[in-house]
Amino acid sequence: MKKGFFALVVFFALSICVYAQNCVPCNPSPCDSSPCDTSCSVSSDCGSTCGECSQPCSPACFQPFGRSSGFYGRADVVFWNLGASGRPLVLRNANPDLPITANRNSTETAFAADDFSRQTNGSFRILIGKNLNACTAIEGQYNGFRDRQSSRTLTGAHDLSLPGALGMIDQGWGADFAHSSQMAVFSEMDFHSAELNLVRRSRCPSFVWLAGFRYFNFEEDFGLRSTPFIGAPHWYSDYAARTTNNLYGGQCGAKWDKLVTDRFGLQAVGKFGVYGNNAAQRSWIYEENPPAPGDVYRFADVKKTVTSLSGELNLGGYFKVAPNVSIVGGYNLMWIGDVARAADQLDFSYLASSGQHVVTDTLFMHGASVGVEWNF
Repeated sequence: MKKGFFALVVFFALSICVYAQNCVPCNPSPCDSSPCDTSCSVSSDCGSTCGECSQPCSPACFQPFGRSSGFYGRADVVFWNLGASGRPLVLRNANPDLPITANRNSTETAFAADDFSRQTNGSFRILIGKNLNACTAIEGQYNGFRDRQSSRTLTGAHDLSLPGALGMIDQGWGADFAHSSQMAVFSEMDFHSAELNLVRRSRCPSFVWLAGFRYFNFEEDFGLRSTPFIGAPHWYSDYAARTTNNLYGGQCGAKWDKLVTDRFGLQAVGKFGVYGNNAAQRSWIYEENPPAPGDVYRFADVKKTVTSLSGELNLGGYFKVAPNVSIVGGYNLMWIGDVARAADQLDFSYLASSGQHVVTDTLFMHGASVGVEWNF
């Protein structure tokens, strides 16, 4: 709770700092050749430097965030790729005829945690903004995907096993994990990001500051099903885990938007955040050994709260197809620290305390995006 409160304090402090930024809501060049008296000196970077203007700058001179004087928005699709660790999850034994204890030195990785990371997860992202005045705007943004599933089945001849001591059990529960002929691997993910930001114009016409509140939700299911005999679907063992992450806190950042030609422009957005993460994991081993009913081993239900840092960078450009409509595209990178991933919760040690903790690591996401931007 204290860590979540710290994240909220950071949010309010950053918001105050952003709102306190000095704003000069007039950039005379190139929108208006004569916004003030001819006797005034004009700076093309920061607006009028004259304190003797007899008339205010022309309203046409300033078009704030989103190149709009009112509402503006953006909708695009992001094709996320989620990184993962290269941790081995399934091994293939070189000689299944040897005892498992003598054969462990001649194994290769048949499946690792990052084998699903090359699959793209498309998400819809939408931003809506409103200019409150010449210097300030407010923006809301959502991005996420739901029920993204991946699966893979590995087959062999009693030569598949789990790493560690759990994959070296010859008898009793868990023996299916030592001499398997088929390993089915399954993953499902949900990701949601919602944010509300205060945007403040800087003295540079193409540069704005932002600060606000952001919420992340990341949930993941991961399961391994080991079948000792192909063709015996009712004889199997499962090792499964489910993780939930709820992150809430404050962020700050900046936007850069520059129209290079009459139609083409460049954009960049960078954000940094501090969050309290309520992370939880639930994991279990289930053995279905007919004719006896299935038994559950190593059930764990663990929670912890950590402070997470995040960073985001979006680089791209836009092409104006109409005065108030542009086609946008770019590349996006995001990392979120101390996130519980489901595959990392699988504990292959053969101890009474195995799996009774929450393992966290950095979640890295990257991918291209394409969409449309509008203002009115």
